[in-house]
Amino acid sequence: MSEKRRRLSGNQDGGLITAGPLLVDKQNRRALLNNKILPVPTCAFSYLETLARYSPEPVSYRTLVLESEQVDLDPIETQDLARLYIYILRKAVEEDSRKPKIISAVDGCGYKLEF
Repeated sequence: MSEKRRRLSGNQDGGLITAGPLLVDKQNRRALLNNKILPVPTCAFSYLETLARYSPEPVSYRTLVLESEQVDLDPIETQDLARLYIYILRKAVEEDSRKPKIISAVDGCGYKLEF
């Protein structure tokens, strides 16, 4: 599936994006999972928004960083930056960030939300 087409995967309604039990409120910069507010740090919110927008499809490292940070870096910097913010997101979203069930790595590609 092309990146452009995948962009439409998440259910979007104005400033709200839903992906399974996740609701991302872009306007108020809040996220709820199963109706519970997630303590997503401001620095990582745009990464969660991007993952939700593409859900359930995987998001490449490049797309994740480009759409979340509006910067186009070399592949190694891109992967490092994506890993950093996914680490931060997992701390906020996962019950056990060492055994993620919601934000999954896609080998050689990037990450995706799983519900």
